[in-house]
Order: sequence, then C-alpha cells, then structure tokens
Amino acid sequence: MNAFRHKEGYPCGAGECVSLSALYASALFVIAKIPLEKIFLMATPLHSQNFIDIKGGILTNNRRIVTKNMWFNGTELSFKAQRALRNEQVTIIANHEGYIHSVYDTASISKSAYDSFSGKLLRYCKTDINFDILANFLRHAADAQKCFQFSHRCCGKPRFIEAEKVFHYEHSSKSRANDATRTALLHEIDEDEFYTEPLGDRVLLDEIESFFRENPVSIDSPYTVEKLKKHLHHGCYNVEKFIDELLDFCKIEPRLPGTAKRWTASSPLHLSVEQSRQDIIAYLESIRSVNVTADLAFTASRDMRRAAWKPFCKAAIQRNPVCIEQSRDMPVEQVAAKLKAMASESIYDSGRVAQPDEIWNFGRGDGLEKALCLITIARARNYGACITVKGDPGNICVRMENGSEFIFRTSKELDLPDESDFEV
Repeated sequence: MNAFRHKEGYPCGAGECVSLSALYASALFVIAKIPLEKIFLMATPLHSQNFIDIKGGILTNNRRIVTKNMWFNGTELSFKAQRALRNEQVTIIANHEGYIHSVYDTASISKSAYDSFSGKLLRYCKTDINFDILANFLRHAADAQKCFQFSHRCCGKPRFIEAEKVFHYEHSSKSRANDATRTALLHEIDEDEFYTEPLGDRVLLDEIESFFRENPVSIDSPYTVEKLKKHLHHGCYNVEKFIDELLDFCKIEPRLPGTAKRWTASSPLHLSVEQSRQDIIAYLESIRSVNVTADLAFTASRDMRRAAWKPFCKAAIQRNPVCIEQSRDMPVEQVAAKLKAMASESIYDSGRVAQPDEIWNFGRGDGLEKALCLITIARARNYGACITVKGDPGNICVRMENGSEFIFRTSKELDLPDESDFEV
C-alpha cells in the first residue's frame, strides 16, 4: 500500500477496500491480539470489510472502526459504512476455518461458526428504539428535523429552539444533541437563537424523552411500536412514513449466503497471537500439504521462493489490462525502453514479485518484474516471448520470436518461470 506514494496525488499511500480489510484483520491479530476465531472477513461485489466478534461486535471498513453505537449514530460516515450491507448481497465470508460463498455449493467453514457469526452480525445490525436512537435518526433524516424542537432552561427561564439549529451546531462542537452532553451543546448556542415560547407547529423532544423513560420500544414488538406511533402522531409529518423510516434505520438485514451447502469443514489454522512472524511462516509451510489455505497463502503473497510460477503467470497474462491497454500504440522496443527507464526497485521484498500492472502503475520494479511485464504485453499481441538468464544470474533476457532480445538486471535470486508456465 505504500507503493501508492509513487503515484501523483497519493503522498500518504492508499489502498482499495480489499487491501484495507486485510490490513485491518492483520493488525487486529498482530497488534490488538484478537484471536483469529473472532475475526471474519466479508465481501460484497463492491466492498470488503470485517466483522470482529468482541464487545457486541465491531465492523471495520475503509473509513473507520465502527462499534454498534457508532453504527446507529446517524452521521454521514456511519451511513456510508452501512451502504454495502444495506444494498448488496454478501458474497463471501471467511475466517481461520474456511469460507462460505453465495454461489458455491460447498462451504469449508464449520456450520456452527457460520451460524454463530450470522446471529451476532444480525444482532449488531439491529437496535431497539430509545430517545438516543430517535435523535440519531433525526440527525440522519434532516428533512424531519423541521418538525421538532428542543427546550432549554437559561437563567432559570425556559427557552425553545428548532431541532435543525441544534443539529447544525453539532458540526462545530464536541457535544451532541442526544446524550449527556446535550446541555453543554445548548449552552454553546447564542441566546438570541432561542424563543421564549414553544414553537406551536413542532413536537417537543423533551416530552418524547419522557415517554421513553416509561415506555421501552422494541422494534420486534408491534404493540410497543404502535404506542410510539400514537405518541408521535403530529400534523407536521406522515407518522406512518416516519415510523417506517425509523424502523428501517434501526434494522439492517444483511443478505448473507444461504445455509443449504455441503459443509466440508477443514482443519482450521491454529495461529497464536504470541507467535512471531517467522514462527507463523514456518507453521504454514509445515501444513501446506494438508491445508489448502496455508498452501495458497504463499501464492497470494506472490512469495516466489515458495510458490509455483504457473498461477502467477496465468494472472499476469489474463488479469493485467492496464499495461496492455496503455502500451497499445507503442512498439515493443519502445515498451522495453520505457520499462528500463523506470526506477529499478521492487515494491516488494526480495522473495515477492509484483504483477505487470503494478509495475506500470507505480513506475518501478526489479528487472525480473519488468521482464514479466514485457512478456505480458508481448503475448497480448500474440508475440512469442520467453525469459532466460543471459550471462550471469543477474541478467534477465526476454527473447522475442523474431530474435530480438531485451536485457533487464535483477537482484531477486529466484528460479525463473519456464515456457510451460505461460501456457494458460
């Protein structure tokens, strides 16, 4: 992710939701010492995030770590955090045991772990209604604020103010309209903003707060919801629509993969938060022959000291459209010259290898990576091309079918892919 610093406009680095969710999961395990069995990775077609099974649930996404209270606080950030689970099918969920996918018939996660996860996520995504939640809803539903007012005692006298003014003042304050800091927030507002009499066409939120003290409202209880509806009835708004939107605010029903699967639970990864990086790598290597997740971890990390070249080469040929498209009008000789002119440093450490589009996007790469990028572009044009060592092991040669050769210098001490690795 630091590689983005080499692109214009990204001085702090950057990442997509997939890389950020993986980083969150790793940091929670390595730094926060959260056991793997508490960490679940989720993905929809357009977004990746994690659910952490601690303290009622924590959800991570691109912008922040979201507790349940934050999930329902009505801010724009929290509403954006909800967007994927509100609107998209969750396609895959994975943990240290395995995964379940909405498309595939087989699931390698245990059903008990998936059932536990599902129940906890559903509880996280639902809340009963109290005054705090109603105020949070109003913070989100700005159009409804014009129907409500707050009261406040100043110098021993009652004062009244429009709800939208109070919520507006939140933007420049650490205090909030719905919690124990409300009095402090109201004290921050200029006295000239208040009225000496109630605003006759608005609901007084203090009276609603009193209602909740005596009448807890469960969204699963039609009786308590109906009582709230009668109490909130007012000519300023359509109470049926208001309650429906409030209930929708209080409950998200994620579309999770169904349980009609063939459950083939595999042996989970037994990793401890106390293990070192070297211990974890050694453990994963030791179980590669019996655990496909451990085996594929080395391929996913492009660790070409331990992984086979064929999957890497297949991805290079079939999944790197940027370098192919952006070099479309360049002769092969010009492509090679452009690659040679790039900084000769890899974005990865010695044993890992970047894919061709990473070379092209970040404008740098080891000679081996540049050579693979050139082969990808050549093969997209149906040119035959192979890679060999030329002279000493540090010289990588890309030889075209017409006999032309392009030499790149590498510092990665790796075995090279052979011709069969590119047969995809």
